[in-house]
Amino acid sequence: MNVLSANTLALLAGISAALYYRKAAEKKDLTYLASGISRTFLAVILFLVANYNEVFHLSMNESLLALGAVIISDIIVNGVYVFSRKYVKEIEYAKAVYRLKELSEKFAVIIESAITGFFTIDQKGKIEFANQSLADILGYSRGELIGMNLFSFIEDPCVQGNFFNEKFACASVKVRTKYGSTISVHISGGKTRNGHETITGSIIELV
Repeated sequence: MNVLSANTLALLAGISAALYYRKAAEKKDLTYLASGISRTFLAVILFLVANYNEVFHLSMNESLLALGAVIISDIIVNGVYVFSRKYVKEIEYAKAVYRLKELSEKFAVIIESAITGFFTIDQKGKIEFANQSLADILGYSRGELIGMNLFSFIEDPCVQGNFFNEKFACASVKVRTKYGSTISVHISGGKTRNGHETITGSIIELV
């Protein structure tokens, strides 16, 4: 390694260190700072080898060993950084999934404990979801309701004309139950996306 090439490498290492320090300041990330320090050591060793080797009396093998140690440490630091970022992302993803599961469970409890009948239907009116309260209101079991057409219970101009709007609300709608009786309900809802376009709504029996 001649003086010119060592000084050139030292300059490049110094520039690289400065860039890492800048990145560390911008991102507030200690990993960038560690990489900057590693490259600073590299620049210093190269500079000393090139210009003051008569003072330190380093052989070529010793110089290469020192440089190799710095390079290896830099590789390790960056490897740890990449691994830690991936690990942190996996942890964050797992936490997000857990939070969504918790929210889903809480939402399910609310839906099932409500006295309001909740439903989801497709664009043809076929019931895809019904909570227990809706089954109780209409007199069917939940298993019976799934796949039935909600419009088979309802004959009302408001419902037929507004059901597929972005949002709708119809008061005092007459609905036929399984037992042939007619009850008055309030129906409201709107379009949603659940893998495909659906209508999610609620039915409240009026007394």
